[in-house]
Amino acid sequence: MNVRRILSLAQSGALLPYALGRFATVRKVYSRLNGLRYPLDRRTSRGPVSDPIFPAVDVGRAVQELREDAVAFRFDLPTPLVDEIYNFARRGLCKSSGFQGHRHFEEIASGQTIEGQRLAMAEVINPLGCDAIRRIVESEALRQTCMRYLGYQPPKADIRLFWSFVSNLSENERRQQFQTIDYHVDIHDFNFCYAHFYLTDTDARSGTHVMVRGSHTRKPLTWLIGSARKSDAQIASRYTSHDVLTIEGPAGTGFLEDTSCYHKALPPLERMRLLLQIRYH
Repeated sequence: MNVRRILSLAQSGALLPYALGRFATVRKVYSRLNGLRYPLDRRTSRGPVSDPIFPAVDVGRAVQELREDAVAFRFDLPTPLVDEIYNFARRGLCKSSGFQGHRHFEEIASGQTIEGQRLAMAEVINPLGCDAIRRIVESEALRQTCMRYLGYQPPKADIRLFWSFVSNLSENERRQQFQTIDYHVDIHDFNFCYAHFYLTDTDARSGTHVMVRGSHTRKPLTWLIGSARKSDAQIASRYTSHDVLTIEGPAGTGFLEDTSCYHKALPPLERMRLLLQIRYH
């Protein structure tokens, strides 16, 4: 890590989580302390959960899957919610590191600006302006699963809705636009749980998510120090092909993930991707 990066983390107050949040023991202690500050609601944190958005979710099973594999499935969205969010995203204003200010989606749908600037991604501003997204964020199944997994009621939920475009950008150009095409672990806080939802059909040719199951607790000690990024070769040297999971699915596919596991996004090659991402922490 360079000096500029260290100074930036220090100024934002994120240096301590970056340095210590990668250690499972630190995260456990943090969870217990937060459990005192944001205690679980014992009246609702046990037993089955009924949720009209996610009727197929068994919260207890989802929590166990997160603990074992760092990922839990069956959080698929109903088609009407998918359509509502997709239409909202197409009408919305977007921001990106590839241009200044805000642009309407239709102005950048080709993957570049009218000035010819090629884009890796663009984020839809004010995602909570969409009623369907608000309902998902507040859904009982999501809230209960994340609460039981983290060990406290997460006081924050950060929401992102963003497009990933088909583009012939180089890998370095994608990195410069903060597209996470390299394996990495998230270390922006001491504890967190993510919900991901594909709003377009997504496969290996359209920006799918790739993760290493179980790597949230199974890392070499030397990997806990230094860069949070790892190359494909490093991952292959440590984990089996069975551990590496490429998560494909039709529009509406949803899953929860502890992103302290190694993960990355494949750049879209044929079709753009729209993703809703909720971080509970």
